[in-house]
Amino acid sequence: MIDLLSDSRRHVLTLGGRVSTFLARYLASQLHLIRPGVELIDPERSNPADRLVDLGRRDILVVFDYRRYQSDTINSAKVAAGRGSTVVLVTDPWLSPAAASARFVLATGVQTMVMPFDSLVSAVALTEALIAGVLARLGETAHARMRRMDELRGGVVFGDGP
Repeated sequence: MIDLLSDSRRHVLTLGGRVSTFLARYLASQLHLIRPGVELIDPERSNPADRLVDLGRRDILVVFDYRRYQSDTINSAKVAAGRGSTVVLVTDPWLSPAAASARFVLATGVQTMVMPFDSLVSAVALTEALIAGVLARLGETAHARMRRMDELRGGVVFGDGP
């Protein structure tokens, strides 16, 4: 999985549902810092079909889908797989129906809380582990990209701290 997400010849798109869009946004924003060709499909800002129309065999769609699964998220995985893209699904132990379209399925535990919502702490941990794995795999290339980005933004250069 880390090799796949580290391959800068591949375009990575992330997508989440109502409950999991924050995970897709987090993965996309962090991967964008360390490698090119990463973007979020934000269903709140545009129709996912607008981004899916150009998908091909070299593309990766990382889908986050947790209980109270969404038909548009499931359909996006199906469309991406049908276009030959690699679909990676991050889901709960009950497996989103998007699993039928995914080449890779990463199931995380959920803790049911008193409220009608599940805790996604393990999904955040998995997302951070994927980011850390890509950073480790890309090594100095990723660090150099982060330094260049920090310089362009006029902020503190990566690695400098208190």
